[in-house]
Amino acid sequence: NNIVMKLIKSNKKILTCTLTVKKSYIKLSDTSLTLSVGKSEILKATVNGKITKVSWKSKNKNIATVNSSGKVIAKKVGQTEVYAESNGQTAVCTITVKQSAISAYRKLVQQYEKKYGKAHLYNYSQYKHFWTGLCFTKLLDFNGDGTKELILVYQTEKTKIINMKYHVELWTFDGKKAKKIVSGISWTGNNCPYFGGFEIIKQNGKYLLRLTDNAGWIEKYYGTKRDGTLGLVHSFIWKGDAMKGQWYYNKKEISNDEYLNYYYKFHQNSLGWYGFSNSKGDDEIRNEISKTKKTLKM
Repeated sequence: NNIVMKLIKSNKKILTCTLTVKKSYIKLSDTSLTLSVGKSEILKATVNGKITKVSWKSKNKNIATVNSSGKVIAKKVGQTEVYAESNGQTAVCTITVKQSAISAYRKLVQQYEKKYGKAHLYNYSQYKHFWTGLCFTKLLDFNGDGTKELILVYQTEKTKIINMKYHVELWTFDGKKAKKIVSGISWTGNNCPYFGGFEIIKQNGKYLLRLTDNAGWIEKYYGTKRDGTLGLVHSFIWKGDAMKGQWYYNKKEISNDEYLNYYYKFHQNSLGWYGFSNSKGDDEIRNEISKTKKTLKM
């Protein structure tokens, strides 16, 4: 606002002086922020007025908090507002908190451990060695998009070997929640699910998850499809018996030589077979579970 002051001198000359009075205001560097759970951002306030101190307040501290320096920390999925006040003026920033891959996976692991139990090893003998509960977890970026996928394996039978089945699952994060890509029972050897396991293969800078059943006569590889999404990429099925039969690749007939060419091509950079029926993989299983939980802050 401008104020004009006039001064009349004795010689009838008029002198004028214009005073500009600026209204107090406060502005924020952002009027809206979107954060993942656990992430933070600093809001900067620009103040015009006699008082330069800024008071900060969150409308809902359960969703997001703010400290005296304007640092906003996302706590829980939802939306709230952060207020900055100075000289009787208030600025508002809308805070939207979304789920993060880490928090989504952590919640998933916690749910599975509650439902199936934590990993437990039963090592009675060379021929009776098995895991129960959520017995494997691993984070790995399958499609190279910067967000890691989660491999989970669980098994619940504790007494009868014939009933033991290892369920292998691959999960991804779609930006809002954890999404299951595949869930299957996988094993190889002696035509018995007790010999459970799976394989991870690196190919062209990305990864494949290989699941098998029926003693290896059905093989399915999950990874990055042509459209960039995750799902079933390669499927091999043997129709016949141990003596005679026919291989099919993605539902098309192939020869034994063609199958072997595919097999060697896919397995050149195998990270190995993760098995649960012998002690060779016990330490690696423990390490993978430990690393995953550390990353998920559990």
